Amino acid sequence: MTTRTLRHALTSGGATLLLVAVGFVAIPPATAATAATAPPVTMGDYAESDFAAAATALPDELVSALSRDLGVSAETYLAEAAAATDAVEVVKSLADAGVDVVGSAIDETTLTVNVADQADAALVEKAGAVAELDAPVAVDLAGIEFYSVADIFGGEAISWQVGNTVGRCSVGFSGFATASGQPQLATAGHCLAGMAGMTGQVNAVTQSAPSAPATAASPIGLPVAGSQAFGGGFDSGLVAGTAAGFVGYPAVATWGGGAGAPRSSAALPVQSTSAAIVGATLCKSGSTTGWTCGTVRAIDSVQRINDNGSSNDVNSIIATTCVLPGDSGGSALIGQVAVGVTSASSSATACGGSNYLSTFFPMVSPTGMSVTAAYGGGWEPAVTVATPVITGAYGGTPSAPGSITGTLDAASASSTVSVYLDGATTPAATASAAGGSWSIALPSMAGGSHNYSVKARWGTWSVSAAASGAVSITGTPAATNGSAALVMALYRDVLFRSAAPEEVSGWSAIVASGQSITGGFLLSDEYRLNKATSAYRTILGREPEGDAIYGWLALMRNGTVMTEDLDKQFLASEEFYNNAGADNVRFVQALYTRMLGRSASMQESVGWSFQAFHNGRPAVVNAIWGSMEAARSRVSAIYFEYLGRYAGESETYGWAVYGQNNGDAQLRSAITGSQEYYERSIARFPGAQP
Repeated sequence: MTTRTLRHALTSGGATLLLVAVGFVAIPPATAATAATAPPVTMGDYAESDFAAAATALPDELVSALSRDLGVSAETYLAEAAAATDAVEVVKSLADAGVDVVGSAIDETTLTVNVADQADAALVEKAGAVAELDAPVAVDLAGIEFYSVADIFGGEAISWQVGNTVGRCSVGFSGFATASGQPQLATAGHCLAGMAGMTGQVNAVTQSAPSAPATAASPIGLPVAGSQAFGGGFDSGLVAGTAAGFVGYPAVATWGGGAGAPRSSAALPVQSTSAAIVGATLCKSGSTTGWTCGTVRAIDSVQRINDNGSSNDVNSIIATTCVLPGDSGGSALIGQVAVGVTSASSSATACGGSNYLSTFFPMVSPTGMSVTAAYGGGWEPAVTVATPVITGAYGGTPSAPGSITGTLDAASASSTVSVYLDGATTPAATASAAGGSWSIALPSMAGGSHNYSVKARWGTWSVSAAASGAVSITGTPAATNGSAALVMALYRDVLFRSAAPEEVSGWSAIVASGQSITGGFLLSDEYRLNKATSAYRTILGREPEGDAIYGWLALMRNGTVMTEDLDKQFLASEEFYNNAGADNVRFVQALYTRMLGRSASMQESVGWSFQAFHNGRPAVVNAIWGSMEAARSRVSAIYFEYLGRYAGESETYGWAVYGQNNGDAQLRSAITGSQEYYERSIARFPGAQP
């Protein structure tokens, strides 16, 4: 790898860190609107025998590498990886519950959480972890120096040419541009910095073994403009997979366990993303040292990097995993969960020794400095999604059509399951599968037999194969008082007016036929005009001028602006910015008040203000709007608006995930189409007549 060598002093221990990297990117806020808000979770039972079947699916060469590097079996590796992944969620859940977490680490399958007092210790123990009242022991980095280090799998080599010099790095993870689905590879930001002035495209590279001479196999595409993020806490970049026939696989090359060609052993499927935790086993794939494993020593350790007189910071996972120059940008995993891209090594020539350490830029981090945070929801990794298993399909009547239930292997917080009816390409209903089990209430439909298919999804673009079957719906009743009550409630709640008798009669007949009518209300011009008027009043604090709302109506009709995104357009406007005080700090505070119902912390305010200055206000609005905290806030408001009550913790989380994956319009449609809304409608309008 041909790059420039940079030197900087660590902020602790006086050590010197050497990185091969250039460039700069703004620091996003450390905790802005991205704090995990999942229901409280606990550590589980991680008996190695429970992982025996999954262990047989691991490549033999990978199992040999685990024995070589760490002296552990495949069953131990998977059990400890599952515990480490759960531990991250437990620590986040404890912090959300108000526990003052001062540190955490995993030892085999035992989670230890460092807290400040006995009250917090009791909550830690209820979560199945060990509580310690003293601070964790910090990693001693004194005197250590670090060196940065077609169709394609994570960990395989990429190359480019600048003049007569050929540079080489490794692929972190295949992924997608969230908005378009364009394939994009994640790698290290300092690799993209080395591509400045390149000729031609970035190429996929063929090697016979790690460090073996490389030859360009096929073009991939060009670096994604504006994606280079090196410094300011970041070290990530994206390469677009635009070449004809290019495929980015949701898996990582295992290099014959570390000694062969990248595909001489089966690739390891990537199942999700997570933050790392101290004590976990971290394995990486890279084009210089292949597949190697070690132990996480520290997380979220921000190091200052001096680049020819300019200062750069990189948030780091520090581990004992072997990494050398050329591995930069490669894949880092705990089990089959993506946790980072390779960033730096304490040696430019050899691994090992008591002082050897390597660093990885996190995929996910509560600090906000991570690969996923760098692009504000604009990029997501490609994930291998298991086919859902159906455990029950229960038919019913048009007004109570039943449900489909099942399980999903290797599910995570980003996992959802959708049902498609009678060959439709748009899902009829979607449910969270975060806990590994799922249940989908079927929408109203006509009597008869209905074919269905069920697909699981991770994020926007990673989708499973379909499981299929049929359900039987019996009877097609006439319009009822309940049908009329539902129509009257929708007019009041969605259109903010009373329904005329002929409107009640017409819509009631449609309800009785088994069809859902909520989508018709939410796509109506009347609803859209109401949304535009409300945005002027509640966001800008004034009435719309002239026929301005009809201009917005035209944009919503032709799809230029989605109805559910209208508020974001107003929040990103110059007028909202000026009303907030015409500076980025006040703008961020106004966004937090509006979207999250709270004030931004100093760190959040400064971080997002910096983002607004460098990336524009719309990017900040989109990032905060897309956060779990904002999604939960919208769910709470919609529950109170339509169901007249506050949502429970699990309801808030499940519907927030649904809204993030399907949009607020589908969220509103699902809640107003629920049995609870129907029953509340009858209670509100007891004398309704069809």
